[in-house]
Amino acid sequence: MCGVVALTWSPDVNAVADALTTLLDDGSDDVVVVMHSYGGMVGTDAVGKVVEERSQGGNNTGKIRRLVYVSAYVPLEGHTLGKAMEGAVQEPPPPPEYLSFEAPYIALNDLAVDTFYHDVPEPLVSQYAPLLGKQPAATFATPVGYAGWRRVPSTFVYTTHDRPLPLVYQQFIGRRAQEVANQHGCVRPFEGAMGEVYMDSGHTPFLSRMQEMGDILIRAAEIA
Repeated sequence: MCGVVALTWSPDVNAVADALTTLLDDGSDDVVVVMHSYGGMVGTDAVGKVVEERSQGGNNTGKIRRLVYVSAYVPLEGHTLGKAMEGAVQEPPPPPEYLSFEAPYIALNDLAVDTFYHDVPEPLVSQYAPLLGKQPAATFATPVGYAGWRRVPSTFVYTTHDRPLPLVYQQFIGRRAQEVANQHGCVRPFEGAMGEVYMDSGHTPFLSRMQEMGDILIRAAEIA
């Protein structure tokens, strides 16, 4: 409904799940899901939901071949955005200066441009900076229901000069998922050829290093 603030990220999850279901129902057996940043929360939940529902319903049409996390969150079931980073560092950092609370939203302020796009050339910065906006604060407290990476092979693209999601955090969430997989016997994430890839870039390599990013996605799709 227009003008109504979402109370969870369910609309985002449902939108991704619906798109995946349409592709799979059409018989697509080469689906690769690429997730970036916050999209890792939404995509992980949506993929897990779709795979689980289709498995229980005996629907075997189509197949999700691979998940690609590009400097993205890799949550466990029950994780919120905040909880997804618990334990990454001994002393949690203060709230990011590039975020502002504008009830009922969390907004990206003027500092966000240099944080997210510091290595992106013009005219792309001017083109994409206005798209940095705000989202309902409630989405930061929504727990993930499904961990799709438990069921589908995955790739993590680490961005070594990332400011909003520094490399140490990316490596932490990647290693944690691997440890959980070892304990529970599910698909081990970020393993084998194209399991882990490092890019010498900031948070948005699809703008700062387009060719390299494209080549990585092609290789990930081919190996799937």
